[in-house]
Amino acid sequence: MHKHLLLAVTAAVMFVAGAPAFSQDDVGSNGVTGDYDRRGGRDAGFQDMKADLAQRGKSVDELAVGADLVKQQRFSEALPHLELALNKKPRNSITLIYLGFSHRMIGAGLTGEPRDSEYKKALDYYLQAKKIDPSNRLLHEYTGKLYLLMRDRASADNELKTLQELCPAGCVERDTLSNALLAYVASTVPLGASPPAPPPPPK
Repeated sequence: MHKHLLLAVTAAVMFVAGAPAFSQDDVGSNGVTGDYDRRGGRDAGFQDMKADLAQRGKSVDELAVGADLVKQQRFSEALPHLELALNKKPRNSITLIYLGFSHRMIGAGLTGEPRDSEYKKALDYYLQAKKIDPSNRLLHEYTGKLYLLMRDRASADNELKTLQELCPAGCVERDTLSNALLAYVASTVPLGASPPAPPPPPK
């Protein structure tokens, strides 16, 4: 049992050490609508591990719990755990990215002022994370897609330019945001008109 628990804890720590294993690149009639879990999957034993740790009186890693809930697309349930994790470590960019992603996904299912409020919260968390980790490519991809959801094409273009500078030879994040921008432009261009080209890569 101890060996199983150690393996489970190790897996959870390895997961939260890197960037979140998800993205948002499905495109709907209104531009970018959202996707989920491009690079990861659910750890089915995580809740059992959490319960076992609680019974033993050990501290639960709130970031790991919140991350697991995000992977299950239980974004509202993830927020309290992620906020507790942020209170403990306010300058953890990974926690900030998870919080931004959760609010972004919650907002995508709403309309009007509630949607706009969630997007503003998501943007605030992303901007905080960028101050800590300005070279995080996944963060620039997510921020660009959020700008598209907020109908801010110019800011999304700026995020793509940053990705072009961070990975001039190309990378998944740059390609994904570029495709999202093209789809967004195509969804907003009148029939018969030619969509503008995306910004050229830096020389």
